[in-house]
Amino acid sequence: VASAVRLPGDPPIIVWRGYIVEVLVSLGAPAVPALRDVIAHSNEEYRDLAASMLARIGPDATAASDQLIARVRERSLDPRHRAQLLRSLAAIGQATPEFREHLHGLLRADDTQEDLEGAAAAALIRLGAVDARAIETLSMVLQGEFLQVRMQVIGDIPTLGEAAVPLIDDLIAILDRERDEELHSAVIEALAKLGQAHPRVIGRLRSEVADPDVHTSTRWADAFALARMGPTGRGALRDALAQSPETVEATIVLRALGNADTPAAELWSAAKPFLLAQDGTPLTRELRHDALAVLHGTPLPAEAWSALEPLLTSKEESVSSMALGSLYYLASVSYTH
Repeated sequence: VASAVRLPGDPPIIVWRGYIVEVLVSLGAPAVPALRDVIAHSNEEYRDLAASMLARIGPDATAASDQLIARVRERSLDPRHRAQLLRSLAAIGQATPEFREHLHGLLRADDTQEDLEGAAAAALIRLGAVDARAIETLSMVLQGEFLQVRMQVIGDIPTLGEAAVPLIDDLIAILDRERDEELHSAVIEALAKLGQAHPRVIGRLRSEVADPDVHTSTRWADAFALARMGPTGRGALRDALAQSPETVEATIVLRALGNADTPAAELWSAAKPFLLAQDGTPLTRELRHDALAVLHGTPLPAEAWSALEPLLTSKEESVSSMALGSLYYLASVSYTH
């Protein structure tokens, strides 16, 4: 191992052949002492490569944590290099309480460079338990100036589970005051992953689903998020469906419910009105098609037979075909039982 990482004075980093890197990473813990020494080398490229290798080794590289921490604290080093060292520490998952306090300092300082702030935020989330102080610091980052760092933290928040609940108000505040569509999508996805049926979350997403002035992609994202928020979220979607069934919102809601783990009885209740509609407008035909699509392969109640049977004679081949499929599935289930 020592000979594999022996470094010449000044030649470029290419002297570390790819196969040597892979061999050292595959060795795991036995390679760590030599790589730890490289972190102290004067060549920044060598240090970066050693840090990335330690990150790939992961928790087995804890013996190098002290050297990585010492380097991160050196303000004279390039911020991007310190960020790389921080990412390695986060991947290893080992740090002292004193170093976590150093992360708080980096995230609360006004002069921390963007890449370093992003790495520090990721490290704070992944290195040890997230306490009230960490939540306070992350709340400050969510209100910060660096869009990509905020996006990264929003994406990491669901990994905190129940500890992230105090940050829900910060996420909703972003929806209230920000206009960036990408940021909105990231917040909605985080809320969906958290699965928190928070009244303010449900109310906000429900109102956007029903608002024709909201961008269609945002309404889709909101509906799919609600569908993943359990019975309360699905209930909000069904309420929206009952209040405005003649709008494009119905298509959004039907497909969102169809893509979630919606119980068969709930799905049938939502889709049934569109199967029985008779006005023949293009929108009604589209909604009937959507209703059939979400019911496909779903165990249906016996009453579904009378609603589906008339659709077998539909002039639209896709409608008659899907109706036949649902009836066949219904018949096979009934026969089996």
